[in-house]
Amino acid sequence: ASQSGLSVEDCAEALSGYTPPPGRGTAEQLTLPQGGHITLIDDAYNANPASMKASLAALSRRGSGRRLIVLGEMLEIGETSDAEHAALADPVADTGPAAIFLAGDKMTHLSDALPPQLEQTWTRNWEELWNPLQNALRDGDVLLIKGSNASGMAKLADRIRQWSDSAMGKMERGAEGAAEVG
Repeated sequence: ASQSGLSVEDCAEALSGYTPPPGRGTAEQLTLPQGGHITLIDDAYNANPASMKASLAALSRRGSGRRLIVLGEMLEIGETSDAEHAALADPVADTGPAAIFLAGDKMTHLSDALPPQLEQTWTRNWEELWNPLQNALRDGDVLLIKGSNASGMAKLADRIRQWSDSAMGKMERGAEGAAEVG
């Protein structure tokens, strides 16, 4: 406001309806097929060391609920990539996660650096994370998904939305619809 010459009130009003585009830290409530809801924080558009740490810090400030973290590798970092991935161990642990899901070869460095008591799953790619993540989700969970765009984390977030949409369709059809599911 001070740089534009506009009042703080005018700027606040102009920004009041703003929501970030998909993959940029948006939070949404999704219905689980077995009942209940999760909060999906989709920050899967891009990832670098600073944005990863910022997303993890924001997750730490979220309210109640188990925290689940899904991270895809940070690509195009260069020679310091292995160390930058490993350096995420403390910020991840600081969130108090119930479980951590990692995808991509570079994420092995983070996996190795995490405290051994933290429950974690590592896979080569996002597709292999689907089943373990799906089985881990419970009512009230807060799920952060973050990674470089090329790591496929946005596809995983979309799959979770589709799974939730399917659950909503079953609920809307009621008992008849539930009987049709085979």
